[in-house]
Amino acid sequence: GINISKLQTSISLRKGMDVTINYGQFLQSVVDFLIISFSIFLFIKFITSFRKKEDKEEVIKVIEPTKEELLLEEIRDILKTIKND
Repeated sequence: GINISKLQTSISLRKGMDVTINYGQFLQSVVDFLIISFSIFLFIKFITSFRKKEDKEEVIKVIEPTKEELLLEEIRDILKTIKND
């Protein structure tokens, strides 16, 4: 909403020679850049946090042993007890 691109200052070097410096255009460009870069940063941060949540859910699903694995563990334990006796 705020447009500061028309800000300028003029400097008198000699009689009849004035130089105008349009610093408003520079400031407007810097503010626009900061707003856009901050928006992109927030978007990327949101996307990465969403992906991390998905990865955690996949890891939890992978950690749960299947019925076959549980049976194999029981067999292993039984064999260990038989071997030790």
